[in-house]
Amino acid sequence: MGARLIGGWLACLAAGAIAACGLDENGTQAGDASLDVTTTDGNPSTDAGPQDVQVIDVVQDVVLPPTCATTDVSCFGLGSTLPDGWSPYVYVPDGGACPSVAFAPQGFVTNTQLTGGCTCSCTAQGSWSCPSTLQVTGGNGGNCNPGGVTIEAGVCQDVHAFNLNMIEQIGSATAAGSGLACDAGTPSAPVVTWNDVTMCAAGCDAGTSAVCSAPTGTRRCIAADGVQTCPGSLTAILIGGSADPACNDDCACQTETAPACTAVAHLYWDTNVGNDGTCSQGDKQDITLSSACQAATHNYDGYIVTWNDAGPVTCTPNGGGGDAGLTTPKTVCCTN
Repeated sequence: MGARLIGGWLACLAAGAIAACGLDENGTQAGDASLDVTTTDGNPSTDAGPQDVQVIDVVQDVVLPPTCATTDVSCFGLGSTLPDGWSPYVYVPDGGACPSVAFAPQGFVTNTQLTGGCTCSCTAQGSWSCPSTLQVTGGNGGNCNPGGVTIEAGVCQDVHAFNLNMIEQIGSATAAGSGLACDAGTPSAPVVTWNDVTMCAAGCDAGTSAVCSAPTGTRRCIAADGVQTCPGSLTAILIGGSADPACNDDCACQTETAPACTAVAHLYWDTNVGNDGTCSQGDKQDITLSSACQAATHNYDGYIVTWNDAGPVTCTPNGGGGDAGLTTPKTVCCTN
């Protein structure tokens, strides 16, 4: 509040008629978006109410304490009086004490920040699986045969009559999903930090220059309710009664892209391999298949190709984040 408004406020207090001043029970001006106390005595000549009624604010304001109307405001460069709604204060960082008992203190918070929480998580369901068949070709002399043969994964292939020592996978395969789903959880609870500050309103006993001669370590400021634009070239600080953190809307999850399937050929060299439908005799060499024609240690007589595990289903969370927020915000504008 400016000096003119303060004078009127004090006059109303002297008259004992707070309701007539347009103030709610916490001393803020009317229009603070909360219900004011209204007291009626049922006398039509003095009020419009049929009976005594008292309505209390559901959300209590954290208010700026009133400043003496004679406080000097020349140091703010805005003239001899402040714009309507603004009042001078000494701003004390870190919640420190006011310069003297002649100042009325009120604690606020500023610089509210989320330091954790409001993150999303996902639970994956389902599995990936690779095809039951694949194409493989063999060869010798450093080359693989053109084309390829379709084989069943995990089935022993008898090739001892073909004198093979080269092998190659033809084409590629992508895993198929079964029962895939991503269940999104709710955002984790927000964690917020803030800095405490004290707003010191100069009483008339503090002297007219109390704010403009604020001691080292404090700041000369004016303040008003709500989020405002600072007049002149003053620097803005937003304060509030407390931190009011909140997370954004619901989380969502995105299923991963289907992975590529990779295969391993287990090679055996023993002429009896495959005769009984198994590949369990002779030495073995494992080769990870690719589109390259790869050489075995020597001629193989049989082989089994198996797919590698396609891996678990994973989900990527979308969303998260939030706002630290302030309750009953005030705008503080300072010269230093």
